[in-house]
Amino acid sequence: MKTFTWFLIFLLALIFAFGYYFYEYIYTPKTILISRLEEENLKLKYDVKDRLDRLYRECKKMKTDSAQLIISQVSFRDTQSIDTLRIKKIEPLSFAFSIKDLFEGASLSKKGKVLINEFYNQIKDKSFDSLRVIINRRNAFAARRVLNIKKFLVGLGLSKDKVWARLDKRVPRDSVYIKIVR
Repeated sequence: MKTFTWFLIFLLALIFAFGYYFYEYIYTPKTILISRLEEENLKLKYDVKDRLDRLYRECKKMKTDSAQLIISQVSFRDTQSIDTLRIKKIEPLSFAFSIKDLFEGASLSKKGKVLINEFYNQIKDKSFDSLRVIINRRNAFAARRVLNIKKFLVGLGLSKDKVWARLDKRVPRDSVYIKIVR
């Protein structure tokens, strides 16, 4: 009976020690971390809201009907405030070309170079943020095609930072889309 009592006391001491260890070294640091993260999240949320409100007021002063400036200057979005502002986003201008007209294999054909050159001559004097070249398929062959168009446009004189090559399944299979984003 005496050994059983000592065993129970030892077992209770172990349970108490584990409870103290868990509370002091696991539970308390985690709750402090969570409360700090919640405070930081709240600060970031209000910071984003303040930036959006300030930029929205600036856009109204400039009397523009779009708030593309807001979307581009805020690095992370507070969706609630964006919905309440009812921002109209400018849709990019889209141009579609047939893959058969532009390519012989993975490289640009003579007709393709002429078409891209004519397209470049029409847009070279216009101001825009970026130009996106988009093809449907997601494989190395389609990637080479997109990069060849980008390389050709950069060779014609567009800035390397303004031309983007993308692969997207929303584009029809037999076409190349070039979108101009203002």
